[in-house]
Amino acid sequence: MQIVVDIGNTKTKVAAFHNGEIVFYHELKNGLDSATRATLQLLKPSAGLLSSVADGTEIWKETFPEIAWLELSRSLNLPVTLAYGTPETLGLDRIALAAAAATLYPNKNTLVIDAGTCVTYDVILANATFVGGAIAPGLVMRLKAMHAFTAKLPLVNANAAVGLLGKSTESCMQAGALFGLVSEVEGFIDRYAAQFENLHTVITGGDANLLAPLVKNNIFAHPKFLLEGLHAILAYNTP
Repeated sequence: MQIVVDIGNTKTKVAAFHNGEIVFYHELKNGLDSATRATLQLLKPSAGLLSSVADGTEIWKETFPEIAWLELSRSLNLPVTLAYGTPETLGLDRIALAAAAATLYPNKNTLVIDAGTCVTYDVILANATFVGGAIAPGLVMRLKAMHAFTAKLPLVNANAAVGLLGKSTESCMQAGALFGLVSEVEGFIDRYAAQFENLHTVITGGDANLLAPLVKNNIFAHPKFLLEGLHAILAYNTP
């Protein structure tokens, strides 16, 4: 049994793996709760990987000292080669996603789209080499930018049910942000597919389930892809 912990700015995602499959998954918003603590004590994972954008790793080490913990860093052995011009600036989340692609889709050219605060587009070749990609504003960021950089446009929330043809200023902004992003995603898929044969596309992140049904291309939504990547890295570093 192995455990991976992804500590973000607003919530922590925890997954326990057995024989390569997720057997426990939970999201925490207010730190390590008693229910998660009790469940993991029953599962008795032997090894774990911590990934954090800030602090918060020590509580896991202190609560579960019996687990052989690793912390995600660029110095760990990786199941993917980073052919990136500035590897020191490459986000650990993108490294984990690349590891997931190389492990779950071996011998395939894969495009991983992470639709979160920003949208990242990452290409991993069939030989398990990360070759780069692109970063663009996410859905909520687009809506906030329209409000922040204009005098009169309101601050509105994303709306998955909005139609292509807005009937009010609010719905026009929602339609522009949503379908503009959909068109961007489709455009990136088409352009990368023209460069890389038989491109397999995965979308993950907070807005993945919203975007996937609207994208015309063949695309696979995988909400726990980053956790799969963390586990792939842990397994690669565990005897």
